Amino acid sequence: MDEYLEKLLSQIRSKKARPFIEEEIRGHIEDQIAENLKNGMSPDEARAAAVRDMGDPVQAGISLDTVHKPQTAWGLLAFVALISGIGTFLQMEISRQLGDGTSYMDGTQYVFFVMTGIVLMSIVQYVDYTRIAAYAKWIGAAILLVGGYAVLFGSMANGSLYYITIGSYHISSPFLGFIYVPLYGAILYQYYGQGYRGLLKSLIWMLLPVVILGRANSISMTFSFAICLSVVLTLAVAKGWFKVSKWKVLTALWSVVLLLPILGLFLLYKLQILAPYQIMRLKTFATGGGEAGYVTAALRESYQSLTWIGAMDQQAGAKLPDLNADYIFTYLWSEYGILAGILLCCLLGILLVLVFGAALHQKNELGFMMGCGCGTVFLTQIGLNIMINLGLFPACATSLPFLSAGGGNILLSYTLMGIVLSIYRYKNIYPRFFGRRAVSSLLR
Repeated sequence: MDEYLEKLLSQIRSKKARPFIEEEIRGHIEDQIAENLKNGMSPDEARAAAVRDMGDPVQAGISLDTVHKPQTAWGLLAFVALISGIGTFLQMEISRQLGDGTSYMDGTQYVFFVMTGIVLMSIVQYVDYTRIAAYAKWIGAAILLVGGYAVLFGSMANGSLYYITIGSYHISSPFLGFIYVPLYGAILYQYYGQGYRGLLKSLIWMLLPVVILGRANSISMTFSFAICLSVVLTLAVAKGWFKVSKWKVLTALWSVVLLLPILGLFLLYKLQILAPYQIMRLKTFATGGGEAGYVTAALRESYQSLTWIGAMDQQAGAKLPDLNADYIFTYLWSEYGILAGILLCCLLGILLVLVFGAALHQKNELGFMMGCGCGTVFLTQIGLNIMINLGLFPACATSLPFLSAGGGNILLSYTLMGIVLSIYRYKNIYPRFFGRRAVSSLLR
């Protein structure tokens, strides 16, 4: 049997796949040996017959090699290139029409971050996602430290977001913090098979970044971040990763997630802990007064002059701040018409389908969870941004993946896509579970 396995495995080019293929084939042979022994064969005859039934080892190895090999998601890469091209075109047009001094990132800076993001995505996609998962706690702790540093020593903009300054560039630390979401899925995997104790540790890893991000005074971003982490934890509980009562845990989790922000906002308002601009945003969203109300009113007013094709009478840039970041969607349909906005929504929908599709077609539970984490970040970003641009949500810091300006947003989008591409690349390499061992133990 050992000689047969050695010949078969020598045909497998992916060294990562060999241990799992060996375990699977060995299991089949041993099962067949046991069956042959039941049929009255001697031990030697049973082993020889079992190996013979497996067929030629070279041909079997070649067949397995065609399946268990790294793959590149060329379709997803092409789609990312398309979205990136659209984003670059829009940013250049905004710089040309409004001038580089009208926004915090001009077209040249945007292209620089896009090129940096593409390089980062290319590197991440060739890094085995299980390697990332093996050090998820360390990487997560580093993100928490960077977030804490940004809150304590970073530069503040508009009273809310904290930026890390590198030379002449400013990177939003809260946006970069969303990289933590797929890492959280890997952290949960390391508590697989544990009960309420493992669940408690998972909740601690969830609450720490939420508290740090909350210190950045961005209520909407903190809430969307908490939603992303809650979705990942929900998937883990629903899949039975923890030996707990699923319905009780999920009911308690989402009761807290959905009710706590309402109660928290009420208490913060009553205790006068909220910043003045935050109170103004909440007060003026419905009435249309103040700066936040002004933005919402400008968005709603713009709908009245929209056309199906072509620019409306007044440029959106004359009324909206940070047009190339928060309101890139409004710029698109105000300049090119409603059909252009609908087309962009369709493209973003396809992006979500491709990202979640890569996760759902991943048979390995770890890859599935990390992929869904990436998809959840994209989904919340797109949903929140579109609601704000439609005037359905109070104005706040947001972005569209691969389209909006902002160093943190751009690097986040390409890093998350790199993780998705890595998951797709190794989708046929790993089994559903890595046994009962933690990922860190597996990779020693």
